[in-house]
Amino acid sequence: MNKNIEIALPSMKAQRKMILEKDTETSISTLKSNLLGVEFPKADGVNYAAIDARIYLTVDEGWVAPEHELVNAWFNQVKDNFSDYRTDAKLGNLLGLHGGGADRRIRAYRNGDETIPYGIWRRFLELTGRVVPDIKPVLGVFDME
Repeated sequence: MNKNIEIALPSMKAQRKMILEKDTETSISTLKSNLLGVEFPKADGVNYAAIDARIYLTVDEGWVAPEHELVNAWFNQVKDNFSDYRTDAKLGNLLGLHGGGADRRIRAYRNGDETIPYGIWRRFLELTGRVVPDIKPVLGVFDME
């Protein structure tokens, strides 16, 4: 007695669409929960009135790199408040730097030996709630057939 069991599954297109919808809802929830993050005071030793507002802009808007003293102060603020990121290597990993050189690169940004790249700075600003994460509109949902 050999009976075949059939299980009705949605098409691959429908499955992909469901995953896209679920992941989008998760992203929306994350954005909303970001508004409930723990608030921290301003970093010690930073003259906030002297900060060039262009450090918060996107490249297209005219971003300029922050002064290394600000990078150092704000990096130290995160390191002081989050034990998971107390080392330059761990902070570097958080910011997308991987491998043995992450700590050296973070130190170079903090000391002014290298200018912090836009992508790393932008990620830092997003992770610290200083700017809203970049949300990009899609041109369309491709490869659905």
